[in-house]
Amino acid sequence: LRLRTGEGQAEEGGLTGTSMFEPANDLERLLMAAARDPQKRSAFSAAVLAGELFACPEPGGGAYRRVLLADGAVAVALFTSPGRAAAIFADAPAVEGGGGRDLLEGLRTSAVAVNPGSDYGVI
Repeated sequence: LRLRTGEGQAEEGGLTGTSMFEPANDLERLLMAAARDPQKRSAFSAAVLAGELFACPEPGGGAYRRVLLADGAVAVALFTSPGRAAAIFADAPAVEGGGGRDLLEGLRTSAVAVNPGSDYGVI
């Protein structure tokens, strides 16, 4: 895992973020806890797989929108709440939700960024 801070920095093996992030649901509360306590990371990972993630489809459908990462890589953008997706892709006609495991398994050959542009996220 490469984990991103709200300042655009990455850290190997740890989740980080800033206090400006207001969690919208239990998954986001777990994300914040995992950023503070490495022992909570497995609970967060399990919750991602068991929970719902959100994405914005590309215009015309077929694929999900992508973001350019700081290292130049391109990643599919997934979000922990519909509001975070809508905030990044304000022009998106829809925000789609799906099971975390199903979405990630379907994207297993793609780079994924969870909550790009937010203070707490995972790359």
